[in-house]
Amino acid sequence: MKLVSNAADGVTNAVNNSSYWSAATFGPNCEVYVTLGATPASGQDVALRIANPGASWTGYIIDVNVATWNLYYHDAGGFHLIAGPIVQAVGAGDKIGLEAIGSQITAYAFTAGTWSSVMTVSDSNITGTGYIGMCSVNAGTGNTFDDFSGGTIGGNAPGMGFLLTGIGH
Repeated sequence: MKLVSNAADGVTNAVNNSSYWSAATFGPNCEVYVTLGATPASGQDVALRIANPGASWTGYIIDVNVATWNLYYHDAGGFHLIAGPIVQAVGAGDKIGLEAIGSQITAYAFTAGTWSSVMTVSDSNITGTGYIGMCSVNAGTGNTFDDFSGGTIGGNAPGMGFLLTGIGH
């Protein structure tokens, strides 16, 4: 992903643009969240507990596509649906988030000034520490991210965030 007008965007016309915070790993109790630059016309995702970034990565990912949310874990066998689809509309300026506490994985939406749980599941496929990240499918079409933040729950104060210029991939 690249920085455009102080927001993260993908390479124009590329599919599955992704970045992760490479400066540190977090968790295993951790969270990640972003502000959406547009209503998701195609997948806008956040991920946590990412290990082995690259082709053989593992971790949890929430995929928000228009108003449909799906929660997956990813391993060497690919994406595995855990929960969804759940319908929860979000638009430009809203936030999406993902939290892992033990085996409880919760996806959140921040709309109209309030965080609310979209889905909570119990899953223990990915249990360790890891990176946090984001992905935009078909980026370059206004699917941008702002205010990328997260960290270990109890370790970072929510909302402190990171500088987008520090995002590695």
